[in-house]
Amino acid sequence: MTTADKPDRPEESYTGTVVSVDPQEHTLDAKEFVLRKFNVGAVCTYIMWDAQTGTIGDLRPGEKVTVSYQNSHGVLIADHVVQRPMRLEGMVAAIDREKHTLMLHRRG
Repeated sequence: MTTADKPDRPEESYTGTVVSVDPQEHTLDAKEFVLRKFNVGAVCTYIMWDAQTGTIGDLRPGEKVTVSYQNSHGVLIADHVVQRPMRLEGMVAAIDREKHTLMLHRRG
């Protein structure tokens, strides 16, 4: 890799849950412990959990993502978003067919 190939700023990554996404404003908010607001550029790539490429419009609140970004004077600019599968393990405690809910019992 030559000096010309290196980005101006170091790449960072953040894994959290999507809080909001606005395709018109090109923004993505995600939260793990702290809410992070990302500006999403036109060249940003999106990889969905099933390894298919996607768009910003494919992301929904509540989904887990890892965002690769650069910090440009306090503005977080995302250039790669990877959707992560969400899993929860436990024993089925109750099923409510009317409310379409499933309750799991987890150890600990």
